[in-house]
Amino acid sequence: MTYFSPSNFLSELYEEHYLKYLTSKNNEPDNEPNNEPNIEPNIEPNNEYTNDWCFDNTTLSFVRNQLAFEGDKNTVENNYKKHYALLRLIIYKSCKYWRDNDRNYIEFIQDILWILLEQEGISIAHVVPYSDRLYSLLSKPPLRYIFNDKTDNVIKISNTSVHKLLKDINNHICRVIDETSIFKYRSRRGGKKTKKRKYKNSKKSRKYKK
Repeated sequence: MTYFSPSNFLSELYEEHYLKYLTSKNNEPDNEPNNEPNIEPNIEPNNEYTNDWCFDNTTLSFVRNQLAFEGDKNTVENNYKKHYALLRLIIYKSCKYWRDNDRNYIEFIQDILWILLEQEGISIAHVVPYSDRLYSLLSKPPLRYIFNDKTDNVIKISNTSVHKLLKDINNHICRVIDETSIFKYRSRRGGKKTKKRKYKNSKKSRKYKK
């Protein structure tokens, strides 16, 4: 599978597509004479959000090239894995989005799931394997009520279920995520924190002393 970073994918969509689209629209002068175009995108958290950027051909092409479920068998299977990784990241980052209290950014993420991916046919319900740490998290209430497939009695993640998580997220859900998550992401999107092992005064540290 070619290297794919879900965090970079989201960052590029936000900076190179969403913000640039808003900037280009704000740069269009009004019909009134002597009106100067704005140079800043309309990105304040409390400003009205618009999903027009999702229908821009450049944006659609970018998403299609990254994740489309088209091509040979190997390409499709790889893009299934990329899609799973993207949904997984959004779940783990969901509480950060919520606590940042930026409604526009949450709607931006929701529209990636609900509009961009769905209209490009990038839609599948992935069964979360028991070996994935995510399984332990999504098996706990109230997350289980969102991600448990009652028909097959398995945990699944999809554009729809992750969209619902972002819609319903609250303190209770975030407390479960905080308490269950085995690893924490760095403040930058997509990074991991790893604990440094301490060998001070341990047998292992003495073993390597000369």
